[in-house]
Amino acid sequence: MPMDERFTILNKEMRIVGIRNMAHDRPRPTAILLHGFTGSKNEAHDLLLKTSNHLVSHGFNTVRFDFRYGKTETNCNESDGQIAEMTPSEWISDARRMVGFVSRDPRVDVARIALIGISMGGLTAICEAARDERVAAVVAWSAPSDLSSRLHNEKRLKSLESIVCRRVEGFKRSVRMNVPKKSILLISPRPILIVAGSADDVVPVQEARELFENAKDPRSLYVLGGADHTFSKHEAEVIPITASWLQGAFRTGWRPRPAGQSLAGPDASI
Repeated sequence: MPMDERFTILNKEMRIVGIRNMAHDRPRPTAILLHGFTGSKNEAHDLLLKTSNHLVSHGFNTVRFDFRYGKTETNCNESDGQIAEMTPSEWISDARRMVGFVSRDPRVDVARIALIGISMGGLTAICEAARDERVAAVVAWSAPSDLSSRLHNEKRLKSLESIVCRRVEGFKRSVRMNVPKKSILLISPRPILIVAGSADDVVPVQEARELFENAKDPRSLYVLGGADHTFSKHEAEVIPITASWLQGAFRTGWRPRPAGQSLAGPDASI
C-alpha cells in the first residue's frame, strides 16, 4: 500500500498542508477529500482517513488536506488561517488549487480526478466542479443545498457569526455567490453522487433531495436510514458505497475538455 506523503503548497501566499497516498506503478484515478466546517483532513472519527485507506486498497490515489482559514482551538488543522476569517470562496479557491496541484502529478490519471466532500466540503466540491472540468466526478456527503437560507434564521445566523466573527459580511456575500443547488446544474454530463443521513440534524435530508432534483443526469442519491451528519455509526456503509460508485463512474469513460477550456460558473473569478 502506498505510504503517506506529507506536502505543503501555497495559495495566495498561505500554506496548505496535506497528505497524499500515491501508487508508483501507473497513473491512477485520484480522489481529493474535502473536510467540513470546523473539521480537518482526518475529519470526525477519522472518517476521511478511513475513506482514504479504503480507496487506496481499491486502486485509487488519495489526497486530503486542511483548508486555509480552518484552524480552531480544538481541531488539528495545520494550514494557515483561522476559521474566524473563513469564507466559502476561499475554500473553493483551495479546492481549485489542489485540483491543479494533483493534475500535474505524473502518478495521476488526469481524466479520472474526483472530489469527495462532506458538509461545507460538499458545498465546496459542487461549486468547484461546476466551473472546473478537470474534475471528472463528484461525491457530496451531507452537503447543504443553499447556505443563504441560514442567514435568515436568527439562531443559525448568530451561531455562524460567532465563528466567522472577523469576516461576517464577507462570509455572507460569499454564501450568496456560491449556491450548490444552482452550481450543481453545471456538473452534468459528469456524474455526481449525493449521500445523506435521514437523522442528520445539521443539514436536513430534504436538502440532499433538493440537490438531486436540481442536478442533471448522471446523478445518484443515497439516503442512509438513521445516519447522522458525519455517518458516525454508518462508516461501514457510506465508505464502500462511495468507492463502488466511483469505480462505476470512472468506467463510463468521461474525458475532460482540452486544456484551456472550462465551464464558467456564477463565481468563476475566484
